[in-house]
Amino acid sequence: MWRDYRSKGVVVLGVDSEDFTGDARSFMREHGITYPVVREQGRDLYGPYGVSGVPETRVIDRRGKYAGTQFYGATTVSDLRRSVQTALRS
Repeated sequence: MWRDYRSKGVVVLGVDSEDFTGDARSFMREHGITYPVVREQGRDLYGPYGVSGVPETRVIDRRGKYAGTQFYGATTVSDLRRSVQTALRS
């Protein structure tokens, strides 16, 4: 998804909040993750951003606003693609 849409200004950012750094890096290598991933210390995202668990995916529009789409757990490429295309039109 990131490779398909980055030329349209889409940014994909992963947040790792529960793993040891080495484990997270191994996971990224094993799954071919090439988008940026930042490490959260503690659970600061859980309160102010309403994150309820991991994994969770949110789509943010061009204005930086929550586009009303989020996925809990795994999602399909088609659902995520549809959500990104909707956000790009906003």
